[in-house]
Amino acid sequence: MVVPAMADLTEDELKEILNLHERWVSGFVGGVRANLSRRDLGNVDLAEANLAEASFAGATLAASNFAGANLAGADLFACDLSGADLRGALLPRADLRGTKLGGAKIDGADLQDAAMSDGVMMTVSGGEPAFSRGDATDANLEGASLQGANLKGAAFSTSFLARTDLTGASLVGARITGADLSNANLMDVDLSGAILKDVDLSGANLSGANLLGAQLENAKLVGANLVGARLAGVDLSVADTTDAFFTKEMSDELRAAVAAHTTWIQSQGAGGDRLVLGGEDDLSAVDFGARDLSGASFQGVTLTAANFSGCRLRLADFSGCDLGRASFAGADLSGARFDKAKLVQANLGKASLDPAEIKDRHGSATGRVSRSSLVEADMRHANLAATRLRRADLTRANLEGATVGQTVMTRAVLSSTTMPPITRKDALIFED
Repeated sequence: MVVPAMADLTEDELKEILNLHERWVSGFVGGVRANLSRRDLGNVDLAEANLAEASFAGATLAASNFAGANLAGADLFACDLSGADLRGALLPRADLRGTKLGGAKIDGADLQDAAMSDGVMMTVSGGEPAFSRGDATDANLEGASLQGANLKGAAFSTSFLARTDLTGASLVGARITGADLSNANLMDVDLSGAILKDVDLSGANLSGANLLGAQLENAKLVGANLVGARLAGVDLSVADTTDAFFTKEMSDELRAAVAAHTTWIQSQGAGGDRLVLGGEDDLSAVDFGARDLSGASFQGVTLTAANFSGCRLRLADFSGCDLGRASFAGADLSGARFDKAKLVQANLGKASLDPAEIKDRHGSATGRVSRSSLVEADMRHANLAATRLRRADLTRANLEGATVGQTVMTRAVLSSTTMPPITRKDALIFED
């Protein structure tokens, strides 16, 4: 594609182009499709604008605001979208080949059937051809996010997603060939029916991901976290799963103990037996299958990479447990105790850790996460209201979207911690 260089626009010229484009989109007489190819529109505010089918090929759009804009079918070939705000934008069928997305915010955007492979822009400078290649090889390193985006049917053919955050995104039926997704966050991503050929997923977080019917030909999953991932119909023999973390079925003995605990709960203690496990037990990577384990005791048990996603664990005791890389996504942990527990890189997304209404024998609220290690834990959208995080290490933990009303953080370590915006003075209580 050859695009001649063009001078920058004045504000009035841009407004006229947008007005004519609005008429064109609406089908009115005199409308003209917006052609902003190669324009310098850095820092421009186009939030909520209707830019469907507009052409921006090769344009400089760095740090621009497109939040909530309609860019359906837009030509964004080889654009510089570094640091742009695309949150909630409509980008279905958009041509994003070769775009620069470093630092872009794309949370909640709709990129269904978007083209996001490589692309090269050729221009003429001083009579000689010059090439401008898109650079999104490490988007998340500069803060880019595709969290919650809809990428259904999208095609990826180059390595530009390493360390990218795709938490909760829809990649149903996506065709991903030769891409570098190493260390990417693919937690709870829907990859059902996707084709992942020659993809590098080394160290990627795929906990809770849906891979039903996905093809993983020559995929590299070395050290990947697949705790709680749905893998039915997936042929893992054609992938490299060295040192990957998988959940495993409960032993017959543990299954019987869990069944007895279920009876204990349903009979309100009249029958069955409470689940009480000791510190000598190693239940690493065990899948507890979204059961009701309220009141169970796991004190000191090794539960690395265990799957408690969706479990009911009210008043459960995990004191002193090793829960590194364990998944509690969506679990009810009201009143649960995590004193001195290791929750490094654990998934607590959308979990409830608020105190239960029941008081302990001293009349105090139940539930404690004191002196626990939550380094790099994912606690997005978790309910931490009135939770006591005394002396907890939250280094590099992510609490984005978490409920923190009356949360107690006495002497908590908050180094590089992602915190939700505080809108009330009493949202967080830092006691001495």
